[in-house]
Amino acid sequence: MHVRALKRELPVLRDLEGSYYCRQERDGLLIGPYEHQDSMNLSEDWVLQGVRKGFGRELFAPDLDRIETNLEMAMERIPCFGQASIQSVVNGPITYSPDVLPMVGPTLLPNMWVAVGFGGAEPELEPEEPPVPAYFAWRLEPEPEPEP
Repeated sequence: MHVRALKRELPVLRDLEGSYYCRQERDGLLIGPYEHQDSMNLSEDWVLQGVRKGFGRELFAPDLDRIETNLEMAMERIPCFGQASIQSVVNGPITYSPDVLPMVGPTLLPNMWVAVGFGGAEPELEPEEPPVPAYFAWRLEPEPEPEP
């Protein structure tokens, strides 16, 4: 069955064993692998010298060999994926902190907070704590002007 023939959008599938997610993207499927640290394409220059100035939305060359195991697992679980043709490959960096936990908190600039790096981990909040957006809404109220 073709995805476009479905009467409603498919739910997102997250396969922890296969380490990938699958979601509907228009009339097709999008498979996104969660790469194992051993297969990640790390740039030694970036590690030693930082990301080069001006780097923005550039992508890397497609490298399906690196995620072959993820794709094979997806084909086992989603047989129609094994029959499909690949329309495009997006291979780019995702922001993670060194310990793969999000970075949340104030910056060195006044009245500026960050919440970045949620790509690798869900926020771990106690049930009685407010969700992150409410927390930041409360914290981002303008600071009073310092007295001279």
